[in-house]
Amino acid sequence: MSTVGYGNGARSKYDPVLWLVGEIRDLLDSGTVGLYEFIWVFRGAELDAADSQLRSYAMAALSLLESEEALQRVRLTWPQESSEQTSGEALSPHSWDEPGGDGTYLAVTRL
Repeated sequence: MSTVGYGNGARSKYDPVLWLVGEIRDLLDSGTVGLYEFIWVFRGAELDAADSQLRSYAMAALSLLESEEALQRVRLTWPQESSEQTSGEALSPHSWDEPGGDGTYLAVTRL
């Protein structure tokens, strides 16, 4: 278990993976979610963990989401909204990075 901070200074113990799954499900209700947003959500919660640990939690959350929901991985180009399916693409530590110089990033969307 880890501890997360909230804007009002309160702290709570929780399972970071299950918590992230809930947060990402809420975002998916509005549309496509970039993998980098998994990390942003953690940073917004003031989780005290190294980037490598955040990526590990994010990967576990993505695996759980993909096992429970019909999701598709896509590569998007910002700011256009062009996409291509990438479901077979292996994930790397850089998969969780914000859009690069070419504007591309990996995301998930519901089918």
